[in-house]
Amino acid sequence: GSARVERLGDRVAVEVPTGGWTRVEEEGQPQAWVFAAGVNLGGTQVLVDGRAWLSHDEAVKEGLKAEVGGKGEPAKKTENAVVQPDGDFALLPGLRSMLMSKVSVSNNEKLSIKWPKLENGLYRVFVWMMEDGGDKVRSLRLNVQGTSVAEELGEKQTLRDWDRFGPYRAEVKDGSLDLLLSPESDFEKKEAHLAGIAVYRLAGTGPPVKPPEASGGGVPEGNDSVPPAGQPTVSD
Repeated sequence: GSARVERLGDRVAVEVPTGGWTRVEEEGQPQAWVFAAGVNLGGTQVLVDGRAWLSHDEAVKEGLKAEVGGKGEPAKKTENAVVQPDGDFALLPGLRSMLMSKVSVSNNEKLSIKWPKLENGLYRVFVWMMEDGGDKVRSLRLNVQGTSVAEELGEKQTLRDWDRFGPYRAEVKDGSLDLLLSPESDFEKKEAHLAGIAVYRLAGTGPPVKPPEASGGGVPEGNDSVPPAGQPTVSD
């Protein structure tokens, strides 16, 4: 049910639970991270990497807000987009469904996502997006908890390309995770968009995660295991 990951240089090790991950660097104690929650923005309940993600509407009922930054207007929801994701991994039903749904805002607007009801603590956040507007037509900046964590997200994506970006550090102090996506004005497409969010917490902290519901409970069957994050991102 777990894997022992050891750094060969000094034999420092960490136990990684099922469904978790770690990143081993030259110094410091490796940490194990486990799934806390995920949201399929704009879409239905899905299984991604064997974990049940909330539908957009379920997350909204729990307080999630996906809005035009600074205006308080709801972001546009898209489900079952015409453009389909590329690659063999995208054939997995849960992942495919998630990538083909999204929330977005109009030209030059910022996409604000506020996700409350997370226990205070330290998290790592991944965000997912698929390019549905052309080849290398947009580039986004991402702020997490008011801090700039990444630039040029999606800049290298061609039509039907998708990536999981992260992990990004997020310290929750007020029970809320806050994301802000801004478009770069030099690109053809200036609409900020996002398909999904997955949040991981330190192993051994927080409440246990409920297992996926059985067939008939609204979550598709299957275990959508996904590859590592597509691009290197800003370190902690």
